[in-house]
Amino acid sequence: MSHRSTCPDRWDAEREGERAQEFGYGRWRNPYDDHYGHEHECEEAAEAWLSGYRRAEIREEERREEEAAQRRAEMRRAELQAEEDYYAMQQQAAADEAQAQEYYADLEQAELDARARDGEF
Repeated sequence: MSHRSTCPDRWDAEREGERAQEFGYGRWRNPYDDHYGHEHECEEAAEAWLSGYRRAEIREEERREEEAAQRRAEMRRAELQAEEDYYAMQQQAAADEAQAQEYYADLEQAELDARARDGEF
């Protein structure tokens, strides 16, 4: 691959680029470009390093997007659950109110019946 014996093969250079991105190093840290001087320059290895770096960037971006999608789905499930709970609570409150009204109506009717029996009317 490389014109010098000190240059790594493509696989090693790509893997080094992937690791550099995974460790949070910038693209400027490519050890095979001419940034460090001509004694370190390995054009093919520099391209391979950059290719590995980009591949790791893409994987990281996909991972972040997947996590964001999972968080959005989880939030949506929580919102739907809260909405269901709210409506269930409203239905229960309405049922309790109806039961209370029925109870008081029965009490009132019982009192009216008792008064009617006692001749108060």
